[in-house]
Amino acid sequence: MAIALGGCGGAGGGVGSTPPPPTPTPTPTPTPANTVITDLRASQNFTNDATRTDVSFNTASRSTISGRAASTPLTVSYDASTNSYAITGGGVTETFTDADKQTTDIPGETRYVRRTGSEANYLTLVTTPYYGTAANRYVGMGYAQRNLLSTDRQDTGFTTFTYGFDTPAGGVPRVGGGTFGTDVFGLVSVPGAEPEVFQGRGRFDVDFVNGLFSTATSVTRTGLISGASAVGGGIELNGGGRLSSANGTFSGDVVYSGSAGSGNQIGGQLAGRFYGPNAEEIGATFAGSASDGSAFNGALTGQRDTSLSPVNTSFARMVTSQLFYPDTTTLSVRTPRNGGTPYVYDYPGLLGVAVSRSQFTDKTSGNVSFTPPTSNFAGGDYTVTSIVAGDANFTSYAKTIAGQATRLDLYRTGNDNRELALTYASFGRYATTIETDPLQSEVDRAFFVYGFNTPTGLFANRTGTASYSGVAYGAGADAGGTIYDVTGTTRMTVDFGSQSLTGSLALNGRSGANAIDYGAFGFAGKLSANSASATADIRRDAGSAIGSMLVNFYGPSATEAGGIFRLRVPDGVGANTLINGAIVAKAP
Repeated sequence: MAIALGGCGGAGGGVGSTPPPPTPTPTPTPTPANTVITDLRASQNFTNDATRTDVSFNTASRSTISGRAASTPLTVSYDASTNSYAITGGGVTETFTDADKQTTDIPGETRYVRRTGSEANYLTLVTTPYYGTAANRYVGMGYAQRNLLSTDRQDTGFTTFTYGFDTPAGGVPRVGGGTFGTDVFGLVSVPGAEPEVFQGRGRFDVDFVNGLFSTATSVTRTGLISGASAVGGGIELNGGGRLSSANGTFSGDVVYSGSAGSGNQIGGQLAGRFYGPNAEEIGATFAGSASDGSAFNGALTGQRDTSLSPVNTSFARMVTSQLFYPDTTTLSVRTPRNGGTPYVYDYPGLLGVAVSRSQFTDKTSGNVSFTPPTSNFAGGDYTVTSIVAGDANFTSYAKTIAGQATRLDLYRTGNDNRELALTYASFGRYATTIETDPLQSEVDRAFFVYGFNTPTGLFANRTGTASYSGVAYGAGADAGGTIYDVTGTTRMTVDFGSQSLTGSLALNGRSGANAIDYGAFGFAGKLSANSASATADIRRDAGSAIGSMLVNFYGPSATEAGGIFRLRVPDGVGANTLINGAIVAKAP
């Protein structure tokens, strides 16, 4: 696992005689065929996926100058007559033979080196995972390197690839799920810092029913010059995406976090495929670049591993209980029992500056648990026996807990929702009335968003724009303490290049027969690239801020968004009404 940093019987009438016995036809020798990656018997061009980093190093200071990484077309060929491999593409055009083999004591690893003057070419093939003992049967990992040396400078092309016997379209399961233990290896370079390799054992989880996957690996990074290693503290590779419905390929987004010399993550793309007749193994490559010259690329292979506990990849198929920590906003109305003026307030009043969170656990099969954001609100377990009739787009629960009547409404996901079909994001609304105070009663409404968050750092080097549309739900209270159920729509656009977000809200309220159109509101704010979230101020036209919003993005590629908001209607019908709620939206 080396990367080199240079100095890297007849018929008819009459009487017949007995014919001689027929001459046996020789049995043809079977044509050799390759079925196992570790026992190649025939020449073959392999299916593969590849990425490449082009990076320059200052050999005097032994630090990175700059790099760029991307996917690359590649031909990987094996010649059985000469036991050689030819690699063409990704800046490499070389044939590696037995004469180029190097000694290695790592099982399942084969190394080659070819040198010509100041140029050196390296090839490493790996068929036994570095973090494993059982050899792969259908997929291999490879990395090829080309070094060009000049005074105080080394220019390197580092190509990673996976290759082998890919799964035919009919061999990919379309039911159930699968978990693969993965072996990850890659290179990361940050300008001014020592180049590093990273590797680790991770997991790759697949929802075959809905065509989704996620992957996560905690990696160890090692300096190519100092040999110093580091692990933990957020040094990891995370990502996810979708399976092709036409064949055995998959693709998505990935984020590498924790490189030396940089406090930021680097986002990129991942592409791969299943290997083996029945998708027994996987192989994929990934790459990403940032505008500051930081870059990473690498590869992973994986084997089915039933010892790994299953995880959820989305709401489309919940296979195990999962705890979420949702951002939450609460609207409260306290009414004196002596007939005094109600007190209307919300928490947090400075949304975005302050954050309130609740705890929500989806225990699968309709059983959930909710812990409200404050201790004076009753919460606990809500089972299927607590389900009551309600809005068709929600699953509604009603339960009295510790003397408090509570109601919990959860926005349905997928095709169960007639309004907005979501895969990765959702929201809930909680209501209770506190009657224990002898001087006053209190009505409370809480709104919370939760889901499968976009990996942190994905926005750091993304460009272009994305548009989202969705719905808003909330509650409003006027100065007299009358509570309105609020519904509406939302649209927003994210400009990744400027790291900004703009959008609009259109809200309506209803209390019994009394309906109010609160009108339209705009919002704008900045993305937090390192947390895949945004905060925004809400305004009426070009006026002063009348509220705020906290938005989170969900799904491996940020295809969905959800947020909580609070605002005070500044004018018109319903002026001075305090509104709190939640939005969810998706990109087309």
